Amino acid sequence: MIKVSFLALKVPPLLLFFIVGFLMKILAAFFPLYFFPNSLFLVVLFIAIGSFIGFLASYQFNRQQTTIHPQKLSHVSVLVTQGIYRFSRNPMYLGMAVLLVAWAFYLQAVSSFLGVLLFILYLTQFQIKPEERILYKKFGQLYRNYSRQTRRWL
Repeated sequence: MIKVSFLALKVPPLLLFFIVGFLMKILAAFFPLYFFPNSLFLVVLFIAIGSFIGFLASYQFNRQQTTIHPQKLSHVSVLVTQGIYRFSRNPMYLGMAVLLVAWAFYLQAVSSFLGVLLFILYLTQFQIKPEERILYKKFGQLYRNYSRQTRRWL
């Protein structure tokens, strides 16, 4: 089995978001599988939901005065468990995933939803799981209790 742990914490989530968005556009253009009618309502709804989730998550980090930068986990000073973090351990990433769903609806191609799946799988394996190991080392039982009570995504 090939070990791919060298990818852990290497691609910033925001960069991954844009790369996957671009890949979704390519999938929609060349391999649409099936086109469905444009639903501006769904696009706007998912943009609003994803943006709101991301805003609440960022606000909570700012309120706790801890770093929002996912590549600088050594600077994390507080384990944020209040607000939207009571429902998801990764609401910033959840917000990005919801925005990608909005993009998929905008592209109107079923194949573009594969990008959302790719984003979630990659981020879980190479960003979230390594972050969890670091947070467990830093916060110990406090993080273990939090992770038992709160789901990774939703």
